[in-house]
Amino acid sequence: MNTHTHNKSKRQVAILGSTGSIGTQALQVIEEHSDLYEVYALTANNSVDLLIEQARRHQPDVVVIANEAHYSKLCEALADLPIKVYAGENALCEVVEAEPIDIVLASMVGYAGLRPTMNAIRAELDKIDPTIFMYGEGWAADSPQLPYEVLAMKANAHKMPRIAVFSDEMRDGIRGPWDNEREGAFLIGKPGNEMSIMYGLVGCIPHPQIINRFVNHSQKAWAAQPTQMISYVSCHDDMCLADRIKHTLPKRATLKERIALHKLAETFVLTSQGVPFIFAGDEVMRDKKGVNNSYNCSDEINTINWKQKTTYREVFDYIKDLIAMRKTHPAFRMGDADRIRKHLKFLQVDGSNLIAFILKDHANGDAWNNIVVAFNSRKKPAKVKVPKGNYTIVCKDGKINPKGMGRVNGAEVVVPAQSALIMHQTS
Repeated sequence: MNTHTHNKSKRQVAILGSTGSIGTQALQVIEEHSDLYEVYALTANNSVDLLIEQARRHQPDVVVIANEAHYSKLCEALADLPIKVYAGENALCEVVEAEPIDIVLASMVGYAGLRPTMNAIRAELDKIDPTIFMYGEGWAADSPQLPYEVLAMKANAHKMPRIAVFSDEMRDGIRGPWDNEREGAFLIGKPGNEMSIMYGLVGCIPHPQIINRFVNHSQKAWAAQPTQMISYVSCHDDMCLADRIKHTLPKRATLKERIALHKLAETFVLTSQGVPFIFAGDEVMRDKKGVNNSYNCSDEINTINWKQKTTYREVFDYIKDLIAMRKTHPAFRMGDADRIRKHLKFLQVDGSNLIAFILKDHANGDAWNNIVVAFNSRKKPAKVKVPKGNYTIVCKDGKINPKGMGRVNGAEVVVPAQSALIMHQTS
């Protein structure tokens, strides 16, 4: 936003909700300490008359009225002053990101001020270090009282640049719904979850192959960029992955099967274009004795048994190698929605519980060309058609070797049961 000249020797203050009790008191403090502070921006939701009065008195650079119906009145009342006037919820978010601002006072009522406050925090973090990652849960504990479009929630993540939230679409598509710990999904072979997982694999961005009506929880893409989506299957306030798999599989399921599905789940997480999140201990098949929310439980439940690193060394090594592969190969973390739409294409498969995609044309400058990633939760091997060529297999049967562990020639590959396969084209 272009503004008139401000006094650089004074701390520049933006007040979100200047017409409320906190805002009006803050203006009194600023007035009493005018040698230290200067008002840079004033905002209000509906109280246009008081906002006009405040603007004429304090002469800010910018004023914003959230209710666009009051925009004309505000403009006319301040036409004789060198004050920039804006309206709308997006303007609230943009004004707090202005470079001159030193202090943002968030005094808007309830959720209404949350999204601009989040953007203000993001702007300040960028001044410290742009690589600082900012994320949170994109849900409400109870039904919010304000219109959904103004809330700082998952559905509005595209309005909050570089702020990430968790994707429950992919999580529940992989392991089952959060509200029924006995119900499984893709991992245990339940059909109908493929599109929800594909939605997560692209980072919850708009993608031409995603059919949103088949996605759980969200009927449209909510992320503008894949870095706004956190890819995960378990965290602190739900069953950890090992417990969830054990609870949703039949009792006759073997440990070997549980290990295979654990690896398959983490492969989704670490090949998604979103930001991977692994619950501490999942890499050693941590369990919490089946407790789904252990915040108030004893150490007996919450302690990570590190002896399991020896017991489940193959799981630990597999996840470690997945992380190394992701870090080495930028195709798995393109970080840009347009690049993903250009380079990531889902391959046609027959039937359910089978997903495959290709990262085309040295995606994101990767040394590997045409990387094929396939996931099979069936109890039998599955065939997947691929572009004809010669391929080097780097992940198969729950093992990873980036130098190669076999070759495939032709236009078809067989994906072993309950596992992932990754290969790249050499010619």
